[in-house]
Amino acid sequence: MDDALRLETQLAAAHPSLDVVDRVITLRHDKLLGRLLDPYGRSTGVVPPDVWAEPAI
Repeated sequence: MDDALRLETQLAAAHPSLDVVDRVITLRHDKLLGRLLDPYGRSTGVVPPDVWAEPAI
């Protein structure tokens, strides 16, 4: 969290037209992509994403 202001300052210096309109620091992010979850939200297995597949429409 201490580096948030430094990062914002560096981004603003590198991209003068950048306007920071909001900032949020996420302390916990549950990775759900490619996971099979039980009713309690616990991981029970994985489904590897096929990154080379055509997107489904």
